Amino acid sequence: MLHVLNLSLLLIVGYCMMSDNHVEQRSVIKFLAQTGNAPMDIWRQLQAVHGQSTLSPKSVRVWVKKFLNGRVLVKDKKRSGRPKSVRTQPNIDRVGAVVLQDRRATLDDISEATALSRSSVHCIIKKDLTLSKLSPKFVPRLLSDEQKDFRRRMCELNIQSLKEDNNFLSRIVTGDETWVSTFEIELKKDSKEWHKKGAHAECPMKALRNRSTRKVMLTVFMTRRAWSALTFCHQEKLLTVTIIVKF
Repeated sequence: MLHVLNLSLLLIVGYCMMSDNHVEQRSVIKFLAQTGNAPMDIWRQLQAVHGQSTLSPKSVRVWVKKFLNGRVLVKDKKRSGRPKSVRTQPNIDRVGAVVLQDRRATLDDISEATALSRSSVHCIIKKDLTLSKLSPKFVPRLLSDEQKDFRRRMCELNIQSLKEDNNFLSRIVTGDETWVSTFEIELKKDSKEWHKKGAHAECPMKALRNRSTRKVMLTVFMTRRAWSALTFCHQEKLLTVTIIVKF
């Protein structure tokens, strides 16, 4: 009986024109399972023919159970495949509209507004919309159009004056102002002390101090060559002290 089964096995394998080795073995498993062979006996016969490419005993048992339960096909069933990408044009337009409406919107905000996952929103923004988030650049002040126009006209006037008089720049006095604390606290890095590495020296301590709340407004006027005047305005008493520097 065993010789007959082995001969049948060789005939099935020999006439099988399928290129997939696993599909060939499933055809053999289907035949032998219907003839009443145990899963381990089927696996041993497959191993005698296919060697190292033989299906595992667990896979043989699974396929034997499937064929005995009525399965006919030996090939894998068609799978649904990769899910449809969410990077469609309507979704891209929706994400773009949310970004144009609020350029500070976070990924979570856009995801909530479009009902898309956070990773999908990030992929659309980076790959489809090619957007990147930029931090604003801090400038001293934002000028209005009138202020910009005024500065442009003043620059043109100064250029014209310089062309007419070579000593024009020497007569220009510029100024600036800033608040100055009455005393500056010592920084932690400034109070560091040298100690031998590994020594159990006591860590130095110092009292915590805050920056002085008393300030003085320092106004500086200068010309092209030297300081012209230094003005100190006390914050509380509004006392003004002016130092004139003659040159």
